[in-house]
Amino acid sequence: MHSITPARLLVMFSGAFLLAGNASAYVQQRVQLDYSGPAGATTHAADTVSVPPESALHTIHANIAGGFGSAVGSVGTFGDLGVQAYLHGLGKLTSLVSIYSDEFVNPFASARHAQSRFVVDGGSLWMIAGNGSTLDFSLELQARILDSLGHILSSNTWEATIGLAETATGTEFHTTGESLGASLLGPGRVRIPLSFQTFDIGDIPAGGSMTLSYELAIEGVGARFVELMNWDFSDPLHVDGSGILSSVSLGPTAAVPEPPVWVLFAGGLGALCRARRQRS
Repeated sequence: MHSITPARLLVMFSGAFLLAGNASAYVQQRVQLDYSGPAGATTHAADTVSVPPESALHTIHANIAGGFGSAVGSVGTFGDLGVQAYLHGLGKLTSLVSIYSDEFVNPFASARHAQSRFVVDGGSLWMIAGNGSTLDFSLELQARILDSLGHILSSNTWEATIGLAETATGTEFHTTGESLGASLLGPGRVRIPLSFQTFDIGDIPAGGSMTLSYELAIEGVGARFVELMNWDFSDPLHVDGSGILSSVSLGPTAAVPEPPVWVLFAGGLGALCRARRQRS
């Protein structure tokens, strides 16, 4: 099991740099835990920090506990995060983490291609419960590219989902989107290993900027009975570009391909023929 104590992240600059040059930029981090059970019982806890990138972030933490089970979550000063939860009874338990930054600016005089390379630390999902119970994991990164005037030019998404569902015929396991290497270790038990991921964001114009958001959601729903349902996940992702190192890099845009030789040759012949017709 992974500890929810955040591990400090050092993320790599590579090639050219994205600099914090947006005067109105800010970084926001939020952790939220919710439980809703039979007869309208609810429990909620959340913690949020939102500051300019040059200010110091502080660790945020939330926890809930009761007869249903417990859940804890935290986000550290470098964007590193961890969640852990146990559901022992009927109802729905949700762990949510969101991180957002709008401080990324292309300081170069020409367009640059942006990529985010990040590490998924990993975790596990485990469910032994009655028919109709589900345990769903979703991890999404979204980037928006803006021009120098702040107009949105494009929006790109990186997403990975993992799911467990108890049916009349047994436990179903599925994944969609990007691969996290998740595998089924046994009945209702999923392992998410350490992995290195790349999010290809796109071309940022000269003087343009981008926003980057990270959303983690894990939701367990216990139906009929719950013998076991728990999850843990940790991730040293850092979407803040003003730290020691940054997960986002800028490189050259894709070169415009040169036309094939035969195209140039055919074009030259056509021009020669037209010139001869004009002279005759």
